[in-house]
Amino acid sequence: MGFAGGLADSLNAGDIVLADHVTDQRTGERFDCSGELSLNGLGPIEHAHRGGLLSVMEVVTAAAEKRNLAGKWGAVAVDMESAGVGRAASESGVAFAAVKAITDTAMQSISFDFARCRSEHNGLSFWKIAREGMRTSQAIRDVWMLAKGARIAARALAEALGSAELRGTR
Repeated sequence: MGFAGGLADSLNAGDIVLADHVTDQRTGERFDCSGELSLNGLGPIEHAHRGGLLSVMEVVTAAAEKRNLAGKWGAVAVDMESAGVGRAASESGVAFAAVKAITDTAMQSISFDFARCRSEHNGLSFWKIAREGMRTSQAIRDVWMLAKGARIAARALAEALGSAELRGTR
């Protein structure tokens, strides 16, 4: 569970994607997801979009690149961690599912380089993102829109999981 960027034009911030499969862009490996998602007996997540999820190494910031990735890989959304989870699940012989909430749309570009926002452990640093986001007026707008999208996505993911929990207890 987590956040993803939209690759399909039909996805908006806060939409929930239940992946059919995850593809690792680096290796081309494909990890099929469990067809019937049940979170500890909570039941399925309703109103989720279905489709492929592309797992990449770097944040995709350009709308044109998002269109290219969607066309090349046939994915509806992009993230940075699901291929690793899919690989671990496959190697362990356990079922795997990826549930993502969209933070940014396919048409949305982000005007700064996330490569400059890496922490010493190679993760993304909140403070470095904030600093990069204050470099230009466009970057300020982009960080603001990304933060807004993350808040919407977090709320939507919590609601989707809460709804599944409520259905599972009836």
